[in-house]
Amino acid sequence: SRYTFLSQDSNLKGIPIAICFMRKETNENLDYMYQAFSECFNTDKVKIIFVDKDLQNLNFLPKYFHNSKILLCTFHVIKCLRNQFIH
Repeated sequence: SRYTFLSQDSNLKGIPIAICFMRKETNENLDYMYQAFSECFNTDKVKIIFVDKDLQNLNFLPKYFHNSKILLCTFHVIKCLRNQFIH
């Protein structure tokens, strides 16, 4: 699995700031990834986090992003719902 951390610039464009490749998406690996990210970046300044349909991340985000509002990405949620109910 690949995780990409994006930041939004002043032109509202997403800029990749970190990428993580993970063989297994275990809780231990996810916790390690967020811990490493929070050691490299000041997560206190992150205002909003968009996550895809993988709700497993929701267990870790409040631990490392204390001041952030966590939102589900509409595109990924609709895509997931279409795959579940149309196919």
